[in-house]
Amino acid sequence: MSDRPIRSVEVTGDYRVGVYGVFRPKEFPGGSNLHQVTTTEIYYMLSGYATLVTGGTMTDARQENENWVRGTAIENGVSRRVVPGDVIIIPGHTPHWFSELETDLTYLIFRPDPDNRIPLVD
Repeated sequence: MSDRPIRSVEVTGDYRVGVYGVFRPKEFPGGSNLHQVTTTEIYYMLSGYATLVTGGTMTDARQENENWVRGTAIENGVSRRVVPGDVIIIPGHTPHWFSELETDLTYLIFRPDPDNRIPLVD
């Protein structure tokens, strides 16, 4: 799986925006995630089909670092099928997880960063 920065810019002196490209192979669905920050992620689906679960409670949650919790799944979340052209908004502090990948996925992630945590990338 890749989650690579394409570009991140300073919008104002105290606000950045990052754009990331993601390729997620069908064989690697990955676990659930929760970012313990105010950064909202906005996904724009370019190709592929999957089921995305948001909200609920993470199972087997473990703290990866001060800003990130990972788990194996999500219980009692909301499941939605995502397809090319979909726009998904995931607020900070929201568990999220691709529970099923029907195909490989390619998508963009836009990360508005009011805390200036994202490094600048030209």
